[in-house]
Amino acid sequence: TTPLPYVTTPSTVMGPQAVGISGGNQPVPIQNPYTCVNFIIATEGVFPSRG
Repeated sequence: TTPLPYVTTPSTVMGPQAVGISGGNQPVPIQNPYTCVNFIIATEGVFPSRG
């Protein structure tokens, strides 16, 4: 396929509600997902054995 040529003039006019500023200039928290490990498995030591 041939890519379309780049055109600087728009073919339509978008509504101001679609491209306007929104959010009241409030910051948006961007945080990567994470998982915390909250357990420890003991394999040796002075602990009650299970068998």
